[in-house]
Amino acid sequence: MSLILLIQLPEWMHMADTRYRGIPVHLSSDEYNYLPRVQEALSGRPEMAPEAVVGDPSLVPMQSALIEKIEGIFFSWTGWRASTVFQLMDAVIPPIIFVGIWWFLLLCGFTQSQAFGGAILFTVLNLYNLNRPVHQRTSFLLELAALLGVIRGVQGHVTWGLIGGVLMGLLVGVYFWSWTFVWAWWGLLLLYELMTSIRHGYRKEVGSILLMGLIGGLIALPFVTELVAMSGHPLYAEAQYRSGILFSRAPQSWIRSTLFLGMAGGVLGAWVLYPKRLYRYRLAIITVLAAFIVLNQQVIHGVILFFSSHYLISLIFGGVVCLVLALTVRNRWTLLSGACALVFLAGIAYDGRHIIKQFILEDDHFYEQHLASALPVLDAMPRVRILSDQPTSLFIAGHTHHDTVYSIYLKNVLINDEEFAERYCLTLLPILPNERYIEDSTHLLYFEQRQRSQDVRDREVQMVKDACNRMDKDPNGFLKKYGVDYLFWNEKINPAWNLTKLKKVRIEKVKTEEGWPAGSFDSAQDKLRSENAGWSLWKVLL
Repeated sequence: MSLILLIQLPEWMHMADTRYRGIPVHLSSDEYNYLPRVQEALSGRPEMAPEAVVGDPSLVPMQSALIEKIEGIFFSWTGWRASTVFQLMDAVIPPIIFVGIWWFLLLCGFTQSQAFGGAILFTVLNLYNLNRPVHQRTSFLLELAALLGVIRGVQGHVTWGLIGGVLMGLLVGVYFWSWTFVWAWWGLLLLYELMTSIRHGYRKEVGSILLMGLIGGLIALPFVTELVAMSGHPLYAEAQYRSGILFSRAPQSWIRSTLFLGMAGGVLGAWVLYPKRLYRYRLAIITVLAAFIVLNQQVIHGVILFFSSHYLISLIFGGVVCLVLALTVRNRWTLLSGACALVFLAGIAYDGRHIIKQFILEDDHFYEQHLASALPVLDAMPRVRILSDQPTSLFIAGHTHHDTVYSIYLKNVLINDEEFAERYCLTLLPILPNERYIEDSTHLLYFEQRQRSQDVRDREVQMVKDACNRMDKDPNGFLKKYGVDYLFWNEKINPAWNLTKLKKVRIEKVKTEEGWPAGSFDSAQDKLRSENAGWSLWKVLL
């Protein structure tokens, strides 16, 4: 209950503020990656959840959004928005994770008090991550449940073993960084049992582990087939590059790799020298080794894909297990691993200090509240495609059933760079060319790659400029090409989105926050704006 109150308190504080008008504030920078997906499933199109921004069935997403689909289908009867579902899940999932960590540590051989202390430490260090609505929070819960299922399955509990095997397979369709950790952990457990069988005779645990792996493999087969087919798509290479993949065998983070090398070396050294004493904690040792392997897997296959950041909860999990082990079994080897774990977790605690900002009510937390009056208007309309600036497009996709034109998350969709640039430029259409400042934008085409090469940065800037030049010559053609039905002007936060720029485009005013009368576009600036304008909706007349 204390954890639920702690997680919910920032939202409740904002809801009690006079500036709050009904739009839940954002407690995580990742929310708009998942809000549109759940909203799409809630709106009756779960099959479109993986690409929920544009709403084009012909586009092929690189992510499955399995969790988002399930949540949307499960709550579709409520009439809730995705933000309400997220707020409810904030009260449900963190406590389950806490209990799961406690139980896992018990199964690793620790006492009740040691397990409880480890669960508290893990939770405190992950307060910000536990507010991440899908990845890494919900996916980690499934990851943890899979590990618990495998452990209980090895202990002879058939039902739990089936659950563990099924979850191992389902995770392949959920999140790369979750299933790779689980399968690495499973592989290490199998290796340990095989080595033990070679020394002391066959152990029935080997068969149980293999059976759970077989179940997981069969469940994962459709997802693997889909991934293989996707990798053969002609646009896969472009989307893969935009997503930030890097080919290298060097560590992504030398500091974290070094610390986990110390953790892994320490627990492995202790295990080799004191096998009888460490036998009870073999699952804890396997967890630390699994964290080390997934963090440094590029040494094997030569590909880096955000291992240091996207494995973060799993790495914290491994660090906490390592520290609890070092405090329980004390020798020079566990002293090494414990010291490395302590340094790593101290760094995590320092990085997590930003959680304090959630309890401070600042004006920029309420930047979307004036859009509350737009939701009834948008809800009453049939599904259309609405063009707006980038932040407002995410709001529309995340809170309504409507489609938009662009999102930074289109980088993970199988479209070519030219289309990505054109969609980006459409969000700048009403802005005068000399006020677009494309060179200053941090998010263009290759924002995951641009820091690695100035040539990459120059190339993306030029590609966007070329696309914007084509758009300025034929704005109607661009609007028609990408199926734009309406324009939504969020004037309060983006007054530069100047509709007087659209002299080549006929638009008709439909509704505003101030209730302006509908009418055809007039070039006179004073008829477009009011003193306290908030938003306005315009129909495109092509």
